Amino acid sequence: MKLENQISRAKDLNGYWRFGYYVRHEKRQPCVIGDGLKDNEIEHYIFFDSFADWNMPRELVAIEVDPKTVGRYSGIDDRNKKPIFEGDVIRVKSFNDDSLVRYVVEFDEGGFCAGNYFLQAWLFDGKFEGEMIGNIFDNPTALEEADQDD
Repeated sequence: MKLENQISRAKDLNGYWRFGYYVRHEKRQPCVIGDGLKDNEIEHYIFFDSFADWNMPRELVAIEVDPKTVGRYSGIDDRNKKPIFEGDVIRVKSFNDDSLVRYVVEFDEGGFCAGNYFLQAWLFDGKFEGEMIGNIFDNPTALEEADQDD
């Protein structure tokens, strides 16, 4: 997957993950005085290039998605080279001891965070040996599940 062209992900209305550019489309322009958009006046899409044979034109595809599942690519891959998105659950060593802790990746205050830690800080320190173990959309209990010793 070429992630420089796949900066967001979301589940389509059939429950399949889609990767591409996220667009929030407002179907009408609300009046600035006392007007607001209703939920049915807002659509959410992931855009991506379609497949084509050699030298054939490619279409731009827009798939409507569930806005609750939209997550941006953090620009960081885990130790297994899996891309990390908002909503992913990562497992890392605790800063206090060698125990494993889990965090949900979120975008907050201009950066991607896991708990109280900025993911970019781990990268700059060379300490990010984390592993993406799931996400809160496919497995809502991934954050609480106990790690099994092998």
